[in-house]
Amino acid sequence: MKFTKEFKLEMVKKYLNGEVIPKFGDGTKHTCSKTVRTWVKLYEYHGEEGLSHRYHKRTIKEKVHAVARFLTGESKADVAASLGISKSLLSKWVSLYSKGGISGIELNHLSGRPPKMSKNTPGRKTRAELEKENKYLKAKVEYLKKLDALVQKRKVQQSKKK
Repeated sequence: MKFTKEFKLEMVKKYLNGEVIPKFGDGTKHTCSKTVRTWVKLYEYHGEEGLSHRYHKRTIKEKVHAVARFLTGESKADVAASLGISKSLLSKWVSLYSKGGISGIELNHLSGRPPKMSKNTPGRKTRAELEKENKYLKAKVEYLKKLDALVQKRKVQQSKKK
C-alpha cells in the first residue's frame, strides 16, 4: 500500500511529538509503528523529500558500497535510510554479496524475466546446430516434394496406358 507524502509527514510529526500512532492501512498497530519509525529515519536523513515516492536505480558500485558499510558495523536501518531504500533490499544485496561477491550483485543486476531454459540444459542445441538442422529439413522437404511429383507423374502415365 502506498501512502502520500503528506500522510507520512503527518505520522512522522506525531511520532516525533510523542503522540500515539493510530493503526492505518491493513496492518496491526505494531507494523504501523514500525513503518512510521522507518519513515522517521528517512525524514532524519533526507528531510521531507525522503518521504516522497522516488525510484533511483542503483549502480553496482553503490550497492557494493552499501554492503561494505553494513559489513563494517553500521546498522542496516541506518544504511538503508541514508540511501532511501528498504532494509529488505539491503539484506538482499548482502545475501548476494556473501554468496558470490561483487559478481553475485552484478548477476542480479540483470533485469527482466529469466529465460525458461538455462543455457546448460542437456540436449539444448546451439544456434549453429539449429541452423544446420533447419537447412537439412528444408532440403528433405524439397526432395519429398519432387519425389511426390514424380510418383504422381508415373500414376498419370500408367492410367493413360490402360
